[in-house]
This record gives sequence, structure tokens and C-alpha cells, in this order.
Amino acid sequence: MISMMSQHNILKRLTILASTLVIGLSSSNAQQISPADQEYFEAKIRPILVDYCYDCHGDGATKGSLDLSSKAGALAGGSSGPAVVPNDPGKSIMIKRIKDLGDPMPPAGKDAVPDALIAELE
Repeated sequence: MISMMSQHNILKRLTILASTLVIGLSSSNAQQISPADQEYFEAKIRPILVDYCYDCHGDGATKGSLDLSSKAGALAGGSSGPAVVPNDPGKSIMIKRIKDLGDPMPPAGKDAVPDALIAELE
């Protein structure tokens, strides 16, 4: 079971991650994030990242040198390159890996992201 302090730290970092990825995916220039986009991200996208990505790529864990706890980390990516390509999720390594194109993520022994959730990420 996760302690209250750990839950608080996870939620704080996920909030940063949520904002970072929405900004990165919504526009390469500095546009305002609409409340609808933010709400969509919080309701649909963030839970996917929490369930399938964050254990290895956030909250201090940076497997493959990928740190998804900041916009800079997501855009810089890890040892395979940028995880997120703004305005083009089809070119994002994160999407390719989740779709099991090449080196799949999550790795063997962990649950794969269902197709319906992959569609949400795209």
C-alpha cells in the first residue's frame, strides 16, 4: 500500500506531468490550454500514464533515461529520443512503443495498454 506522503508526491508530480504533456501535445508555440483540453487530459490521459508508464518513467524513476515528470523530460526523451512529438502523436516514440512497434512498453511482465486507451493517447 502506498503511504499518504507517497500518494501526495505522486499526485503532485502527475499534475506537473499532465500540464507538461498537454502543452507539448497541443501546440509547439505558447498557446493557452483550454479548460476542456485540461479536463480531457485529467480524465482520460493522466490515468493511462499513471497506470502504465509512471512507475518506470516518473517520480524519480527514469528507466531508459526517460523522465516524464516534466515537459523538458518528455520532449527531450530518453535513450531512444524524444518521447513526445508536439502536434504529431503518430511520430511520438511513446505511442510507437505503447503500440508494440519495435521495443514494446510496458515491458514483458506488465499489462499492455489496451487498444481503446491507445486511441485516447493519440
